[in-house]
Amino acid sequence: MKYYNNIPITVQYVLTNATFFATLQAKDIQHVLPQTCMQTLKLIEILSPKKVIMLSGYNTARKIRGLIRNSQEKEEYDISIKDYQGWEGCKYKCSRGILKFPSNKEISYLGVPHPAYKSYDCIDKFATLIADFMAE
Repeated sequence: MKYYNNIPITVQYVLTNATFFATLQAKDIQHVLPQTCMQTLKLIEILSPKKVIMLSGYNTARKIRGLIRNSQEKEEYDISIKDYQGWEGCKYKCSRGILKFPSNKEISYLGVPHPAYKSYDCIDKFATLIADFMAE
């Protein structure tokens, strides 16, 4: 069992929301993005999941990398980003990579496009892509 400050961590899934990265209103809250990004990374490090799935895929990973590099903690955190085609003929940009933490922990992530406003065919393919990633 994992512990944080003597509190047992027994969760298998954690959902957190970074939707503001991709919304039109993001320009109105730019001042809070660095802090919320670093807090999310700290939460991921504490919970130590085996894998992370990010919606908005490539764009979110790029935004996180930029926020890390502009933060005071840029020496402690990092994110590698590799373009990744989810399937043959995929017109949506996906990404895969590694989140790196101060504890030297490295966690694999998959970034997939947000399924909102995509066709059912694409959503089925995203689901398969995620299932394959989780099975690795």
